[in-house]
Amino acid sequence: MRRCCAAIVLATLLVGCHRFGRDLSPMRLEPIVTLGAAGGEGAIATSPSVSPHHPNGFWIVVPAASAIGTLPLVFGDDGSYLGKLRGDSTEAGTFSGPMFTRLGPGDSIWVFDNSGRVLVFGPNRNYVCTVTLSDAPTVATLLPDNRILVTYAGDSVVKLFDSNGSFVRDFRPQHLPPDTVKLPFQILASAGGRFWTWQRSELPLEQWDTSGQRLGRIDRYKEPFDSVSSRKAPEHAPPTVQGPAWIDAQGRLWLLGVRADRDWRKGVVFADSAWGHGFAITDPDKYFDMTIEVRELDGTKVR
Repeated sequence: MRRCCAAIVLATLLVGCHRFGRDLSPMRLEPIVTLGAAGGEGAIATSPSVSPHHPNGFWIVVPAASAIGTLPLVFGDDGSYLGKLRGDSTEAGTFSGPMFTRLGPGDSIWVFDNSGRVLVFGPNRNYVCTVTLSDAPTVATLLPDNRILVTYAGDSVVKLFDSNGSFVRDFRPQHLPPDTVKLPFQILASAGGRFWTWQRSELPLEQWDTSGQRLGRIDRYKEPFDSVSSRKAPEHAPPTVQGPAWIDAQGRLWLLGVRADRDWRKGVVFADSAWGHGFAITDPDKYFDMTIEVRELDGTKVR
């Protein structure tokens, strides 16, 4: 049986890095704490999804769905295993393949599973209730009033549900070119019930309110690198947003992304397969570097 651990990391700056190569870069990830155990209930059977840090001093770890039925695992600040999240004995209060966790208002804990159920727990990990959606989302974000924003793989809309799981409305971000691979839209809630949408491989970022009004957008880059549908070698390899993104205490937008290095053209090849054809980068880890970009919410770049 395969076992693995999840490491929580922190980006730290390096100084004096002037040589080219994948071993050195402008930033480095350092482990803060390791979650998981070599055996017993605290062992993580499959690749995990880790929640944001809970104010009460723990993380929720959800192993990837597999033949091994596993409940969400709870680990403390020191990495120690604290137990599992359990609902109740009813069908609605029973997990059916937990997928990921979001923290909601009042430090509540919302665990989404692959049946469309969302099991809600209080800040002390006590089961509260279950919200049922029409389907299991790929991405989900909670608003301050417990309403839920979701999106699905291959879909071109973001959906809003109320706190009881009833559908409210769709939001339709800028349509992508027909030949673009449609990844799930990412969603980031901000102050005043507003939120941002974007695709990891496609820009712009767009800001909305919950009435359905588009409030603004950030056009960061033109001519995105086309890796699936072009028979012409690309002239540019601009940065892309990879996620996650967050808003800091000053209300600024932080975006985690990648940027092509100076030798990126050496990694370009033409690929033709059953899934499509086009130019692609053979070794993204070698030819792209991680970046963190900070912007004011009006789009002004800070750093």
